[in-house]
Amino acid sequence: MNQYIRNLSMNRSKRLPICFCIDCSGSMERVVEGFEYCVETGRECFIDGEYSKEVRDDNPNIKTAMDIVKSSFELCYEEIVNEEHAADACESITVAFNDKPQILDEFDEIASKKFPKFPRPKGNTCISSAIELCLNLLDERIKVYKSQGIRNYTPWLIIFTDGKSLDDVTNVIEELNNRERRKELVVYPFSLSNDPNDKELVRRFSIKNLLDASDSTKIKDAFKIISQYLSYTSSTGCIKYFNEWGIPEDF
Repeated sequence: MNQYIRNLSMNRSKRLPICFCIDCSGSMERVVEGFEYCVETGRECFIDGEYSKEVRDDNPNIKTAMDIVKSSFELCYEEIVNEEHAADACESITVAFNDKPQILDEFDEIASKKFPKFPRPKGNTCISSAIELCLNLLDERIKVYKSQGIRNYTPWLIIFTDGKSLDDVTNVIEELNNRERRKELVVYPFSLSNDPNDKELVRRFSIKNLLDASDSTKIKDAFKIISQYLSYTSSTGCIKYFNEWGIPEDF
């Protein structure tokens, strides 16, 4: 019997399985705080099909989108651990993706986990393979629960991306939407871009939930909302939805 199965036998609480799917492509090096400290190197870089000016990022006052995601994610972990219902119920796994997906940790109770170590952003955004991996991981976790006689809430998939996907997302969007319609999955997609076309792509990942996380303040607010929603769901068994960008129903 492995450690995870032993943990299940010790804590028979109903579980809320969560997969975090985090964009770690080169575009996540986009500066979102400390613009006044940026110094252009004179070089250009080609990321996600676009050329952009390179800046030095060695000034501690400069924060990229990835910096804010990591720091906000870590605070979200702490809030979940300090909330009794969420700490007992919530289990997570984290997938980072650029040209290909990478599993950063294993499924386990958030309260007993170390914060995952994120890779430095690089490469392009290929979302389809990452979402396919996330769905497989959630499906396997549900099978483990059933094998151990553990009940579970509807699994969550939380996606943070700028939406500049270079691969075909048609099939994964259809699969996500169908699972939501069958009430087999809750999808929370967060757009990290200000571009209307990128936002529209991210919007299609869910038939119900949308949130704008395009700047540093909105990224921080997004993780606060996640921790509060997790607490609410794990204590009441109910799910809340975003009715438009940034405005959750009954929140």
